[in-house]
Amino acid sequence: MRGTPLEDDRALVAAFKRGDRAALTVVFRTYVDEVTRQVRAGRLPEHEVEAMTQEIFLKAFSDDARARWDGLRPFGAWLNTMTRNAVIDRARKERRLQFRAPDDMPDVVDEGPSAADDVDARELQTVLEGFRGCMTPDEATLFAARFEQGLSLSQTAKAIGWSEIKVRTVDTRLRARLLEEAQGAGFFARVKVKIGASLLARRGKKMKEPQTGDPERGGP
Repeated sequence: MRGTPLEDDRALVAAFKRGDRAALTVVFRTYVDEVTRQVRAGRLPEHEVEAMTQEIFLKAFSDDARARWDGLRPFGAWLNTMTRNAVIDRARKERRLQFRAPDDMPDVVDEGPSAADDVDARELQTVLEGFRGCMTPDEATLFAARFEQGLSLSQTAKAIGWSEIKVRTVDTRLRARLLEEAQGAGFFARVKVKIGASLLARRGKKMKEPQTGDPERGGP
């Protein structure tokens, strides 16, 4: 990365959020080397690296993306997640083209776990790891208690010394962002409910909605 991280320059953040052309140029120059490095690490043909890098920045600089970035999270980590998702999506398309079955191939019924399931599980794990890297200290503390240890809201408040109001506020914000990250990578595309620790147990299960209901009661 060249230059000051975007989130550390509040004037630049404001200009970036407005879509100011000069600000977008500064941000592009600051992060382009790192994005290019990540794209190249995806083993794309060299002639596609520049094109994908440009596509990623076009997406990151869109009105919707600028509105979704809160101006506080590290922009580099947010952009890294977007880059990983783009590389993963490209790899999926490549696999579909490479392993397209001939028209005369008979149907095969396979009721067990498939290689695609394993790939999906690894990809979702990558999303989760990237998400952890973007958390604030408070969010990381709550994530460990709620998502990894499976504590209830009241148990979490007692364990980490917060009020239940703060736990609920951070929990709601974290769930929404985690769902957004997962959907951005192609998982849970139809889900419109809050998600909790069940996401960690459903790795690789695309397009399948988790149970609705009160997470404190453990069921519908």
